[in-house]
Amino acid sequence: MRALQTTRVIHKALQIPIRVCNVVKSSSGQTGLSNACPDCEADVGMQNVCKGCSKTISHADLKKKYKITEEDQHILTAEELSELKNIDSDIKIEGSVSQDQFKESMIVGSYYLLPSSKLKKKSEQNLVLENKDHYARLRQTVLDCPDPIVVKFSIRQKEKLGILKVEGDVIIMLSIAFNEYIQDQDEDLKIDLSESMKKDSAKFVKSIKKTDLATIKDTYNETLEGILSGNTKPQAKVTKQDDMWGSL
Repeated sequence: MRALQTTRVIHKALQIPIRVCNVVKSSSGQTGLSNACPDCEADVGMQNVCKGCSKTISHADLKKKYKITEEDQHILTAEELSELKNIDSDIKIEGSVSQDQFKESMIVGSYYLLPSSKLKKKSEQNLVLENKDHYARLRQTVLDCPDPIVVKFSIRQKEKLGILKVEGDVIIMLSIAFNEYIQDQDEDLKIDLSESMKKDSAKFVKSIKKTDLATIKDTYNETLEGILSGNTKPQAKVTKQDDMWGSL
């Protein structure tokens, strides 16, 4: 499996070589929707035109700035940018957190953590076997830890927070949002259900049948393929039910 980056899991004096790989396939960037010219149908690109003075700026002359507010903005110097980029990619174990602190709503992505296996010389074969041994013990540690293990890492010079999990033989690193970026839900959603409403809910549960995730397809992509192949067919519209719960 192609690695996104090669790094290490670090805890005190322990350093375990690791490959970080995407769980979800990513697009190569060569396909997908794009802007097209109405005359020749060629791609229409983005121009670096200043919104203030309307000048076209070359990429080499562009500066980076950070917007604190619309009025308060900071132009970053080359030294400041270098300091921001100077974040190592090591996966550092920060500790463990109680189960109630980790919520699934915090998850923003996921990665496979695999043992490092890049060989430069045949003599390094034993090193690869040793890395797999270290990896197996790290996996067992994640399994044995009663609470989620929290790590801090960076991908493409962006610092992230993660939770280590085990799926089968592989360690999964769930990327989660830092606590300061979580929005509080401030709407009052507490509603006392009547017995009739609870019966509707129970009926709803019974109407939900077992399914297989492998059978659920990307309908947008299938529709797009139909359009491109000329085999698309109009879909019938779903009619509105008068009694939504009674239709279950």
